[in-house]
Amino acid sequence: MIDITDLEPEQFHSSSSFNEEQKKERNIKERNIYECPYLNKIDADYLWMDSNPQIVDGARILYCEVCEFLSSRIQLEDFSTTLFIELALLSFDHALHRYENRHYRISLDEYSYRHILRLLGEKEQVEIYHFLLEKEHSLPAPDQLSIEKYGLLREGLCPTWWDRDGVLRKQEIVSFHEAMLLDMTPCRNSNLLKYPPTAKLIIKIYLTLIHELLDQDQIFPKRSMIKNRLTALACGEIHYLKRSSAFKNFLRYLLKISENMIRRQLPATKNTKLLDEEKELEAVKKRFLKRGQTLFDELLKQQENIVREKDIDELIVYLERIHETVWPYYLEKLIREDLKDRVQIMKTLYEQKNDLDRLLKEMLKQSYPLKIIALYFFAKGKKVTSSLRKEIDRTIHPSRKNEWEWLLEQPWNLFTYKALLELDQLKRKTISLSLQEVEQSRTDFEKTFDHIQDFLPQDHREEEIQKEHHEINNDLCIPEQKDEIRKIVEQLLEQPMTIRKFEQLAVNNKTFSQSLIDQINEQYFSILNDAIVILDQDQVMIDPYYIDLVKEALNEH
Repeated sequence: MIDITDLEPEQFHSSSSFNEEQKKERNIKERNIYECPYLNKIDADYLWMDSNPQIVDGARILYCEVCEFLSSRIQLEDFSTTLFIELALLSFDHALHRYENRHYRISLDEYSYRHILRLLGEKEQVEIYHFLLEKEHSLPAPDQLSIEKYGLLREGLCPTWWDRDGVLRKQEIVSFHEAMLLDMTPCRNSNLLKYPPTAKLIIKIYLTLIHELLDQDQIFPKRSMIKNRLTALACGEIHYLKRSSAFKNFLRYLLKISENMIRRQLPATKNTKLLDEEKELEAVKKRFLKRGQTLFDELLKQQENIVREKDIDELIVYLERIHETVWPYYLEKLIREDLKDRVQIMKTLYEQKNDLDRLLKEMLKQSYPLKIIALYFFAKGKKVTSSLRKEIDRTIHPSRKNEWEWLLEQPWNLFTYKALLELDQLKRKTISLSLQEVEQSRTDFEKTFDHIQDFLPQDHREEEIQKEHHEINNDLCIPEQKDEIRKIVEQLLEQPMTIRKFEQLAVNNKTFSQSLIDQINEQYFSILNDAIVILDQDQVMIDPYYIDLVKEALNEH
């Protein structure tokens, strides 16, 4: 067995604890790693002076790669040292941009790129620009020294207004060309852009609109300045000297329209109030052709259902983590979800106690299925005030008070919720009627009647027997049904009718709808002692309690 009792833990040093000698040794050691014939063309110690060795290492990597890239296209030996110096400076600029917290993008208007334009031409200039830009993003992530020195995120990314925590770039939701476009877009000081779940949706709509506008024809005029600059940015090219306020305003307006699209799809809160976008829409559409304006409206309609339940759940988790208000989002979910999901949501909220009282107060303003949940949890939490007691009396039917008190003692589950949903209706008595019992009663009655006849005079016996038999049949059997009423009852058994359709049926029978309902109910009242046709909201239907009995009665006749 290894004895570790005498081992001492290794001391951790921050970036500031490295002395100058250690930095020099590290710099010299890493400088000898790469061997490139083109390194002799420049004075690296003079051009790449920096306190962070990772920046120097990154500049060396980019310089060697761009020289190898050009050597396959042109004869580099024919050029003077000036070209190699410019390539070294550009490599250093891209390495700085990778490892420092820079809030700008390297453009083709920089001095070194303009000098390369004069030396090699426009085609080679653009090729070098795209090559270095791609290689810049493939460099290793910044080390702890760079992260601490330049205030970077843990992943080595620069915090930006559109991706404060680096999630979009870490998950590669946006490409580096799209990141350049977003950096060129004027920022918006909005809480929705500070929340990563909603910022992701806004950026998604914003980039989708730009890509669709560029991909479809007949949207911009032929010589549109907006389209030319959007195309350049989509390809990763930036020309700072050609920027204008009109182009900047176009991007700003498009971002505001995208944010307002997300606000419409989220529950109403103080952070999701709709923005006034009429001026922005008008200004954006002025840049399009007439057909382009129609296509732009169609593009906006396609983004109306981009927010999913998963996105709202992700937003709720984030807001709970930063202790923001979340009850409006839960209320929206309760309105849209089914019975099982409502039960699960309320069970979770009751255990967490997060904004539960405010949510229950808002649920009291909703329809009965949500109101009864709020009353249940208020009463279960022993928070029944006099006003709340009045609300309970108004909501629950008087015949259901005993069930209400019993349900308060039951745990919250799907069975309890289904029972609560029936408390606003009159409690109906369950009638159990068996035809066998009716037949037995009839037999017993006939035997009793025969015994009584023995005491009656003979002359009236036959007449009385016929009379009594007629009365028995009237009491125990359904009277003969009219064909019209029978057909109507059969139709209602198959499917309930709307009030308008039933009124038309009554007109066809030359009567009123209420009169027709009374005729049907009178026909069956003798056996069921209740009305079988009822009105439920906007439908005429057979009472569900008597459907089986009515079917048996129809089969008997």
